[in-house]
Amino acid sequence: MSRLGIVFIAIVLLAATFLAWAWWKFSNPVVTKPPVFFTNEGDKIRFSPDSEFVKGVLSEPAKKAPGGRNVFHAVGQILLLVEPSGALIGSQKTYVHLDQKLSARLGIEKPDAPINTSFGIVEIPKEQADQMRVGSRLLISLYGLRKASAVGRILKIQTAENSRNFSSLLFKIDQGRDWYPGANCEIHFPEISSVPSRIPARSIVHFRKSDHVFIEWEKGLYSPRVVTVLEEDDTAFNVLGVKPGERVVTKGAILLQPFLTIKEREDRGN
Repeated sequence: MSRLGIVFIAIVLLAATFLAWAWWKFSNPVVTKPPVFFTNEGDKIRFSPDSEFVKGVLSEPAKKAPGGRNVFHAVGQILLLVEPSGALIGSQKTYVHLDQKLSARLGIEKPDAPINTSFGIVEIPKEQADQMRVGSRLLISLYGLRKASAVGRILKIQTAENSRNFSSLLFKIDQGRDWYPGANCEIHFPEISSVPSRIPARSIVHFRKSDHVFIEWEKGLYSPRVVTVLEEDDTAFNVLGVKPGERVVTKGAILLQPFLTIKEREDRGN
């Protein structure tokens, strides 16, 4: 065989080898996984050690606030009032609803209750709701220009419609005359008391009409928690929901707010 023929065969073999390698490479591409910077662990979020967030985040221990124990309180709303109908024939009651569909979902569309009974609802963090029971006493005050106060009783405790982190408490006021649907009221829970903590103002994250903080369990592991603000100034808040000594994220807390949106979507999905 001539030298030219040998060179030609060598070129053909090299070309075939290259084509075979290219076909194998195309058929078996190298999958490059994007770096994972955080993962969910139940209600907690863990950042990888090389995350830029972890490198810049700072936390501080909550301190015991001055003063004694505080009674937990929240803002509720009146949903229904049972009034006299004035009818000469038929039902002697009329039911004045704020939202009749909501009343139906709560089982109070047409409750078997005396005239002048009113019903309301309040949402509180599940951590506090777990300390309550059906029949517990509530101290209720009207907001606004007209001052009124009453004693209520809890009728039902259930998970809030919008978040598993909250519970809805349905309550009844026996002497509820003139407590009209739509009225906002401040509700005090005598059975729930807690030692307030003082935390830096920059650790509070406002989300969906609630105040949150992020607890640091260890470097890189955090979880959100709803708190109740009792007092505030330019530098610090006195809150219920954080125990003295627990570490709260200060620098970088606002960067964790998207995690609250993720958890809210997961809660609604479940």
